[in-house]
Amino acid sequence: MNALDQGMNFDDTIAAIATAMQPAGLGVIRVSGRDAANCVKSLFVDDSGKSGILHIPERQLVHGWIQDQDQVLDEVLLTWMKGPRSYTTEDVVEIHGHGSVLGLQSILSLILSHGARLARPGEFTERAFLGGRLDLTRVEAVSDLIQANSNLALKQAAQQLRGRLYHQIEEFRNRLVDIASILEAVIEFPEEGVDFGNRNECIAKLEQLYLEVEQMRPGLPLDGHCRDSRVR
Repeated sequence: MNALDQGMNFDDTIAAIATAMQPAGLGVIRVSGRDAANCVKSLFVDDSGKSGILHIPERQLVHGWIQDQDQVLDEVLLTWMKGPRSYTTEDVVEIHGHGSVLGLQSILSLILSHGARLARPGEFTERAFLGGRLDLTRVEAVSDLIQANSNLALKQAAQQLRGRLYHQIEEFRNRLVDIASILEAVIEFPEEGVDFGNRNECIAKLEQLYLEVEQMRPGLPLDGHCRDSRVR
């Protein structure tokens, strides 16, 4: 059952630590939703002492501090993006701080106390899909890229993320539509005597398309012929 079937609310604002939960030099917190800026604005102070984030130019990293009232929690770089020109297609704020697990959790807790809710695993990418930013092939590519354990897997995931698989599927779909159009024309207008194509040509095109689709499936031997007699 997907999130829509469960009646999940995608009008709210979500937040989560976007980097690994282990000590590191850098840690990132992402906030996404229509109230993303409001959930962070009272927590951030730039070098000039000005609080808030909406005065900051979009897509620029600005140095400053995250603080809880008068107590400084971390030195950070902050950027924000107005939807739909963001990963999730929503307003997004990203806080780049030091990779202290405790520090990141403290900042995240503050953001949650200002109206955001904790994002479910994969929810940022889910929102990118629902917002039309990613299709299903690219969603899968994000997961493959994160989990890649070889150079080949990494390259394949990157190509898929750029839309290689999506464009191949679109090409196959367009060719199927062309074949269906020919068949429909022959069926609908047999008395016209117009040569829209014949049965053998359509079968040949379908067999070629079948083979090309099969070649995209790794580990399956091809014998150069259509193995499903139903296509004939």
